Amino acid sequence: MNILVPIDFTPESKAGLLVALDIANRTGAHISLLHVIHEPAPVGVLPKADLVVKQQEINEEEHFMSELIRKMKGELKLLTEQLDTASVEVKSFLAFGSYNEGLEEHLEEHPADLIVMGSSGETSIAEWFKGNHATRTMRIADIPTLVIKDNQKISLGGELLVLIGIRDYRTESIARIREFAEVMRMNVHIAHVTEPHDLLHKSISDRLEDFARAHGFTDYKVHVIESGQKVEQVQAFVEAWHIDVVASISEGDSGIARLIYGSDTEDFINHVDKPVLAVTM
Repeated sequence: MNILVPIDFTPESKAGLLVALDIANRTGAHISLLHVIHEPAPVGVLPKADLVVKQQEINEEEHFMSELIRKMKGELKLLTEQLDTASVEVKSFLAFGSYNEGLEEHLEEHPADLIVMGSSGETSIAEWFKGNHATRTMRIADIPTLVIKDNQKISLGGELLVLIGIRDYRTESIARIREFAEVMRMNVHIAHVTEPHDLLHKSISDRLEDFARAHGFTDYKVHVIESGQKVEQVQAFVEAWHIDVVASISEGDSGIARLIYGSDTEDFINHVDKPVLAVTM
């Protein structure tokens, strides 16, 4: 298994790396560290009189980028030396451009099975449209993204809560959650948070059972969580059942659609006090 860890040297991203190392030590996975260097935007057509000055600026930018690359390679090397990576294969990569571009290009060249990353859980007004690194990652990547906050840990053999709606899901999305549970030897809880228009709980429970069997789960419990404030209800369930990881399936909305309809997965990332495994539908 290849675990990709986006790293920007903040405490949050380092916390994600620590969890990735723990998973790798337990499962035999190897880790790819990715740091994206933002490149300056290309300059448009200039008057001839400005070309000499601009060429000098370009030369200075190239020197700056060269020094930045050297520094970032050194930072990545130092980071791996500071951590206990002796028993885990760790490779470091640099990508260039915007975060989205760098991540997409890296995943095309170096496919991964799981992304593990840290997040502060904070969302600014601008991020409602473009998303923070964690939410942008889960929209871009067609693989599960495990988001860690506040130095959280994950226990092998812990409890995994899989939150689903009453709808059809891509088989691949559910398979990735099931594979994560199997690799981490987690006990699975499949749950639905009721909506006002839902049918009786008995009918929902039956559908959850059908869902679990159809997607290959063999050892699981099903739950119907009472409607209300969804995040608060999920947090209460997490505490009552000692859940270690919350798995949520995202439709990948962004921009206006996200602003209008919101995103349950991003709400869980930001407000539920446990790591969230986000899978795009």
